Amino acid sequence: MASQTKSLARLTRQEVKTVGEEIDVSRKSLKAVQDQAESARAQARFSQMALESTFRPVLISIPPNWHGFQPGVKEVFAYEPNAEPVQIDPSRGHAIDWRVKAERIFVSVPVRNVGPGVAFITGTEFTGKLATRTKGSWKGGIVPPKESARVLFVLTSEVEQRLPRRDAPLPTAFAQHERFTVYIYYEDIGGHQWTTEVHAEVRADEGLRWFVREVLVGSRGAPQHEMVGSAEWIWT
Repeated sequence: MASQTKSLARLTRQEVKTVGEEIDVSRKSLKAVQDQAESARAQARFSQMALESTFRPVLISIPPNWHGFQPGVKEVFAYEPNAEPVQIDPSRGHAIDWRVKAERIFVSVPVRNVGPGVAFITGTEFTGKLATRTKGSWKGGIVPPKESARVLFVLTSEVEQRLPRRDAPLPTAFAQHERFTVYIYYEDIGGHQWTTEVHAEVRADEGLRWFVREVLVGSRGAPQHEMVGSAEWIWT
């Protein structure tokens, strides 16, 4: 009887050990399957990113003497519907244009598409000490690769309220604020949303000319520290 009990105990222990080993093998198999699934997801994400990079647009500022401007062909646009057209010489096509008329300030900033995909501009805003999140318009809202567009702003009553010295001429008062930022919102053909920030400053030793100090590019809504950018220092 005692011998049978010992044999049964040994058999039970062996069965428990076998079951434990099977469980361990199952756990390892499950871990391997999970690792494979995660690797497949990572590969899928990488493939998706690679695919998206083939049609992502990137809008940035324009350098002087950019090859995209046709020699002798002036850029023509209007800041407002039915307004007198503005003509920009190709030698100044890269520059921030600004002018004053009837106590209003007109500002435009040109950009180019250096990405492989078409940019569809959906909105733009001007922010500075004279105006906050003032919405603008644009010329050339569909921007193919290697092509340019221009975003346009009309600063009116809000400017009057923020001028530090109303006895100063309007151009001088505008220049005294030294800097502003333009936000350009656009989408790619896949519906992904992007933002370009153009930071501009006035160059005092060049009269009242403005230059692009920095350009930042990132996904729409991304915090500034997650955006990609560098100092441009494009004199205008």
